Amino acid sequence: MSRRTVRTVTSRRSASSRPVQVGLDCRAASTLSSRPVGPGMSPFCREPGLKLSASSRTVVGMETTTSIDIDWTEELIEQLDWHWQNHLRPRLTELTDDEYLWEPVPGCWSLRRRDEASTPMAAGLDTTVADFEYPEPVPPPLTTIAWRMAHISIGVLGSRAANHFGQPGTVDYHTTDWPLTAAGGLQLLDHHYEAWTAGVRSLGDEDLRRPCGPAEGPFADYPMASLVLHISREVIHHGSELCVLRDLYRASNAGTEWSTS
Repeated sequence: MSRRTVRTVTSRRSASSRPVQVGLDCRAASTLSSRPVGPGMSPFCREPGLKLSASSRTVVGMETTTSIDIDWTEELIEQLDWHWQNHLRPRLTELTDDEYLWEPVPGCWSLRRRDEASTPMAAGLDTTVADFEYPEPVPPPLTTIAWRMAHISIGVLGSRAANHFGQPGTVDYHTTDWPLTAAGGLQLLDHHYEAWTAGVRSLGDEDLRRPCGPAEGPFADYPMASLVLHISREVIHHGSELCVLRDLYRASNAGTEWSTS
């Protein structure tokens, strides 16, 4: 547990201040995302109701200083898990097999049967492989939802969970039996998300400060906290790509109705 100092500002309206005005209504459409969020789940507008605002306020002085204990492990977990529980994972419900393997353009990387692999370095444990090439082509190819989800599951979460909280070297592209169904892909994603977050929850302050170690190659000397932040950034980034692909699939009627305007 760490401690930080927070200055509390007490403001007093000057004689020239205007009256306090009724401000934004958190329930108004213009103040909320158009995507539904569970009741009380928004981090910025937890409860509906009126907010008060005032203009031309003058701060007279700093009156109190407060120390707040911070559980940095919980803060790091919450950053990712709030997004996962309320945005990303709900967006992946009702994913169909056709959508999972849909190739919006020719040359996409995807998950395939080994005898249909489109890249020479495609990797997988059994009869299915993930397209792969190193160094990555420039520009990199567009991918299917299946490939992008596989990358999050193994390249981002699974390999790190094994290397730092389990048996190092046991989870990678070559050791994975890739699923060719949406249900199988989601099961793989959920499994490795749980493995990673369970591991992060076990970290204390000293663990977050220690170096990542040789599993992270040239970043071995970076603190574990930096790796946790990086993984959260990767999941949010690539998860957003999954959502865009779902939107594109829906808007184009599975790629059959492209706008020419």
